[in-house]
Amino acid sequence: MGIDSASQINDNSLTANTGRLKKRVRMTKDVLLTRVAAIISALGETGGSPESMLYIFCEMDMQAWELVRDILLRSRNIEIKGHYVTLTPFGRETAKAIDAAMANKGGR
Repeated sequence: MGIDSASQINDNSLTANTGRLKKRVRMTKDVLLTRVAAIISALGETGGSPESMLYIFCEMDMQAWELVRDILLRSRNIEIKGHYVTLTPFGRETAKAIDAAMANKGGR
């Protein structure tokens, strides 16, 4: 999955237009990827969650959530129905891979 033309990566910082309102969101790639992985892993454990709980869980404001949400949707890891987020079959496989990687890292 790549960054679309509305986004740029400069100096390890991500600035993106989140679509509808073209708000600027700045966060490092490390923070962005940590949030994406945390959400996928959490959804793998819970089966689903309201959107609001996910952006509160990752201490994000709405602008940051819209960026993370867009990445999760474009990468086909999640689907959203009525503001309720669940993993796709691909997302469930991604969650298993993240959890396995974390378990291996903890065993070192």
